[in-house]
Amino acid sequence: MTIEKLRIQINAIFNRYEINTCLRKLHFLSQIYHETDRLRTAKEYADGVKYDPGKHPDAIKSGNTIKGDGEKYKGRGLMQLTWKNNYKIYKSYSGIDVVTNFQNVSDILSNACESAGWYWKQGKILSVGTRWKGPADAPSYIKIHKPDYPKNTITWEDNGKKKEYGTVNMGLIADDDKVDLISYLVNGGANGLQERRTYVITLKTLFEYPQKCINKAQASPTPSNGPASSVTIRLVRKWQTKKSTIGEFTIDNTQIKGFILEEKGPDTTDSGKEQRVPIGTYNLEWHSGTKIKKELKLFNDVVSKDRAILIHSGNTADDTEGCLLPGTTKSTDFVGGSKDKLKEIFTYVEEIGIKNAKIIITQAYE
Repeated sequence: MTIEKLRIQINAIFNRYEINTCLRKLHFLSQIYHETDRLRTAKEYADGVKYDPGKHPDAIKSGNTIKGDGEKYKGRGLMQLTWKNNYKIYKSYSGIDVVTNFQNVSDILSNACESAGWYWKQGKILSVGTRWKGPADAPSYIKIHKPDYPKNTITWEDNGKKKEYGTVNMGLIADDDKVDLISYLVNGGANGLQERRTYVITLKTLFEYPQKCINKAQASPTPSNGPASSVTIRLVRKWQTKKSTIGEFTIDNTQIKGFILEEKGPDTTDSGKEQRVPIGTYNLEWHSGTKIKKELKLFNDVVSKDRAILIHSGNTADDTEGCLLPGTTKSTDFVGGSKDKLKEIFTYVEEIGIKNAKIIITQAYE
């Protein structure tokens, strides 16, 4: 392996798995740097016997049911994929038989990198649910951060049988610069925690973050001693049904985040259709309507102001009329806590000002 080949693979997974901001990149690199013993190996040094049934309390439930499974399914790849069940799930996702050919996760560079990108975005196995708030018995260094991040539900096939698990995109945690939370999800404990923290600090210096490190996906955060100059809302569409589309949103330089429900697809620029607007960047302005005194209207060169696409409260597609409905929670074709989330957004926009405010809509469907 050469550094150039590794660079090409790393950049490819950055694009594929939404590792597309300075913070996301440096946190991802910090984790793989530790997991691979500073890029010295893509395979756990130990023989893996400790993962055999009878040797580890989690062996059976993690798929290691016979002696020898520990050696086969020990840590491999840049993120040290471990346990037979995780190899099965990655096989279901990638189509690559890493269950039979387990050594290929560590021995083939593309697999070593791809498995790490996959694990970062959707490979951490959690219970099915809407939010990850850490385990009830979380250590103090986790509890102090009060984690609260949206979960995704992933469906996969095991010998023709459909199964599902909950997961969290670690990029969202990287956005909040929480190395301890990411380390806990990657490692399951505090192993190498101080080194991981140090790597993040070192990479921030090398990246010249936040002074100079800027990505197209997200500018570097405004320093804490000064407010944002304008409002930028980022909406990523992630789930769609025959009735609606739901995405996750964040607001730059804030802790404000949640979900937005829109009309079903396909995208359209025509008025009078119960379909969502196209992805793109939209300007925002205040709008005063007959039913509601104050709303946010979005528009651009292809979706005119006359179409009256608004951000207002509501819960289902029946409430949208082509508009965007923010919420605190989500389920199929539904967002909850809409009025409270809308108030949070409006309060921030009023504080910063509407000048140059915008919403950027992208898509990354699960």
